[in-house]
Amino acid sequence: MQTRNDIINGIGLYRTVNRQRISTVRQDDVFESSTGVYAEGTVKWTPWLRTVTGLRGDGFLYDVSANTAGNSGDRLAAIISPKITAILGPWKKTELYLNFGTGFHSNDARGVNTTIDPSTGDTVARVNPLVRTIGSEVGVRTQIIPKVTATLAAWWLDSDSELTYVGDAGTNEAGPASRRLGLEAAIYWTARDWLVFDTEVAVTRARFRHSIGQDRIPDSVPWIVSGGFTLGAQGQQPGWFSGVRLRAFGPRPLKEDNSVTGKTTFTVNANIGYRTKHWETALECLNVFNRHDNDIEYYYTSLLSGEAGSGTDDIHFHPAEPRMFRGRVTYKW
Repeated sequence: MQTRNDIINGIGLYRTVNRQRISTVRQDDVFESSTGVYAEGTVKWTPWLRTVTGLRGDGFLYDVSANTAGNSGDRLAAIISPKITAILGPWKKTELYLNFGTGFHSNDARGVNTTIDPSTGDTVARVNPLVRTIGSEVGVRTQIIPKVTATLAAWWLDSDSELTYVGDAGTNEAGPASRRLGLEAAIYWTARDWLVFDTEVAVTRARFRHSIGQDRIPDSVPWIVSGGFTLGAQGQQPGWFSGVRLRAFGPRPLKEDNSVTGKTTFTVNANIGYRTKHWETALECLNVFNRHDNDIEYYYTSLLSGEAGSGTDDIHFHPAEPRMFRGRVTYKW
């Protein structure tokens, strides 16, 4: 059993001039509570076949106090998710596995309770609190090469609805159903006791299921590559350690017809530190190459002060943080 409770006060969307607030579009105080109960059982049918079955139940409470009375309220929701996994092997340090099951994604508490568009005053439909997903994965995991662990998996995931947050309006829109297909590969190589390399690659095809010609899911990332190395003390071993991590995201579609795409982002972080049984201190450099990439990008209509007309369609983005250094000290007991 697990539970989580979030108190998130003062979530605001404001109209501004020169970064000074001039009015409030919406402001909300949110209390969101969730409780999950789950169990699983493993059966070893033969020396080369075992199964793991699981069942999980989740309950959510969304309580919102908004500056617009019609957007305040509370809702309860619950969902049951069964899962099953079959593992075959190992043969020569290699095993195959197959997962199948259902899950969900929880929606923004504001959209769950919103009945009035805070920008226009129009009546809007509340979004479903919990949206069902169903999917499966088949993969292989091997250590046939000494000191190397490799995995390769193909997966499929269907979602009953995609949720879109409309930034300028402060509303949530429940979109159509979607399907994602993907391949993921990972390699971990322990070259020496003091040197470990790792690489992960993920390729995903994300589409709305019933939207011909307008089927791209905005901001769905088509590929991700990450990797790096750790030099010196590994895991929680005492001693000096250092490492470099890189991560790249492919250009994602920003419109359903794929006519506008975002930029590729590439970030490199590095660190060096020293660890004892109870203490750890480190110096980190974030965005080593000081790249001017974007953390997030949206495409919608906006109108600048003094402009005439109905606005301009363009990309709106949040730039990545510039190169920075950060120190940290950790005590463990």
